[in-house]
Amino acid sequence: MPLPVALQTRLAKRGILKHLEPEPEEEIIAEDYDDDPVDYEATRLEGLPPSWYKVFDPSCGLPYYWNADTDLVSWLSPHDPNSVVTKSAKKLRSSNADAEEKLDRSHDKSDRGHDKSDRSHEKPDRGHDKSDRGHDKSDRDRERGYDKVDRERERDRERDRDRGYDKADREEGKERRHHRREELAPYPKSKKAVSRKDEELDPMDPSSYSDAPRGTWSTGLPKRNEAKTGADTTAAGPLFQQRPYPSPGAVLRANAEASRTKQQD
Repeated sequence: MPLPVALQTRLAKRGILKHLEPEPEEEIIAEDYDDDPVDYEATRLEGLPPSWYKVFDPSCGLPYYWNADTDLVSWLSPHDPNSVVTKSAKKLRSSNADAEEKLDRSHDKSDRGHDKSDRSHEKPDRGHDKSDRGHDKSDRDRERGYDKVDRERERDRERDRDRGYDKADREEGKERRHHRREELAPYPKSKKAVSRKDEELDPMDPSSYSDAPRGTWSTGLPKRNEAKTGADTTAAGPLFQQRPYPSPGAVLRANAEASRTKQQD
């Protein structure tokens, strides 16, 4: 296996390698990969006139004949009497588009000329319009002057009427306010406070679930000058009877005396 050229040169500089082996020449094969639609073999066999070639159309898959000098095409051979030599469809479309653009431009120019003539005719009409506007403006100014005078007169009349009716309106307004206040607040403040207290009833209070009267904050508390009878002073109503209950010691003494009397008997 031959050494690389770079390594051979380095070894030759050092004196290790005396003979340099030449680099092998590589064979370069050039191929034309371009897709040439011209069929030169068919052109030669058919014996076409000079500058005529047989070309394959990849879009439709059919061959046609093309003149390289005039850039004209034909579906049939130039030797065929029925052949029709014309421009290609692409060139015909571009030429038609150019013709349409030229027509559009000519129409635009003619339209511009008509517009200019119309503008020249519109100028005197504008003068007449200005004069009409001037007359209309003067008429409007006169109408506005009359309207101002009429408005001032109406305002003066309304002021006179308002001055005459101000006193009566004030009295009526006072009466209406008084009636509104009575409608909004039909009850005095003291009654409102009482109703609020009635609404705030404790559900554990006996008066909320029985006929017992509602107690106050001091109900049930011992009083200074009250005798200690043991009676329930808070019990009231048809189901309760207020009476003094004996103390436990008195009950024991009464039981002892009753037992003694039984023994004596």
